[in-house]
Amino acid sequence: EGPREFLEGSFGLFPLYLKGEHSPDLFLAELGKRFEGANVSAKLYPVYGGCQGAVYACLELVQKHDITADDVRLLTISTSTHMKEGFGIENKRTPKNIPDAQFSLYYGPAVSLLRRKVWLDDFTEEAIRRADVLQMARRIRVVADPGKDTLSVLIPPTDVEIETKDGKRFTMCVEAMPGHPQNPLSWSDLAEKLKECRDWAARPLSERKMEQLCHKAEDLEKLDDVTEILSFLT
Repeated sequence: EGPREFLEGSFGLFPLYLKGEHSPDLFLAELGKRFEGANVSAKLYPVYGGCQGAVYACLELVQKHDITADDVRLLTISTSTHMKEGFGIENKRTPKNIPDAQFSLYYGPAVSLLRRKVWLDDFTEEAIRRADVLQMARRIRVVADPGKDTLSVLIPPTDVEIETKDGKRFTMCVEAMPGHPQNPLSWSDLAEKLKECRDWAARPLSERKMEQLCHKAEDLEKLDDVTEILSFLT
């Protein structure tokens, strides 16, 4: 049995994170009509939200312009001072553990340039020590843009520039990471991510069950009993 006062208890969410500065009326307003889940970001890649935009831009650029890892002379990532100091400092270039890699503006982009994909198998103790990834990370520069410090957002837009050895430059700005409420993922994106996670489960679902689960989840509002979904997970 879980804690009963997980929101307002002495060690609950509100006292610890909101320091008691919350309004129950605000949380209860439009109950059953306003759904804040729609304002929650869904991550497309297994990295921190502040690194999603850089990974996305790298993947888009290398695929669109057919840039190989050997072509890259320098990758520049422009973000806010807060993001650079948290995730783009020098010791993030060589992650010491898996969380270090997930919260690095060097590791995920380096993998993107090398593999044209970033997935769960890139975040193991063995993977984060791959020589080719660490060498690619040395070709990445993270810079702070003071203009982004003035924006009232936790995760600012991310600018990425790939400079190739023949002098060409390819740029992209990601205003909002894929999965952000301002840039939501499509249902097919979410379903594909779920399917790719299947093999990492302790008990992977069959392809048939996975398809049924996706269809049920997509039509969640039409279900008479949402516990139908649980039948696919047991």
